[in-house]
Amino acid sequence: MVPAARHAATSSIFMSLFFLILGALALSAALVWLFTNPSQCPITAYLGAWAMMKSGYAPISSNELFFWAIAVIILLVIQGIRSIRVITPLAFRAYLGGGALACTFVGTLIGHAGMTIGAVCGVFIAAVAYMRLRRLGGRRYWLNVLAVGFPDVVSTVLMAITVTALISRAA
Repeated sequence: MVPAARHAATSSIFMSLFFLILGALALSAALVWLFTNPSQCPITAYLGAWAMMKSGYAPISSNELFFWAIAVIILLVIQGIRSIRVITPLAFRAYLGGGALACTFVGTLIGHAGMTIGAVCGVFIAAVAYMRLRRLGGRRYWLNVLAVGFPDVVSTVLMAITVTALISRAA
């Protein structure tokens, strides 16, 4: 092998591993932030999905990532124009995040549409369960569910798309 060609191959492998590690770290951080700070989670989940796509280990279409980039941007705009910062208990965020995550991965059995529908259903089921447990309700409660649930839906679907792409590449 010519030295220049060997350098190009080494550089390509290095960048592929760099994006793979970056994607794994970003998705891990997104999973943690799903339960602790849901407003930061979609950006990190998108970064993880993009890095995994760039590494070549997760065959995600660029059109699909573009669609979810628009969803993340819409979410950021909504969070930016909201005048009141939503402060919710950790148990509430854990219920919604866990419900979205569990039902998203159940939805992967159906496909990409099933992931999104599963995430929305998971947030709703978790919100009802938390409402019944704490005897809460009312308009303000459901506004908090939307404020925490929308980032959860976007994040969990991005994580599920990336994981299923990694599994499909490995199979």
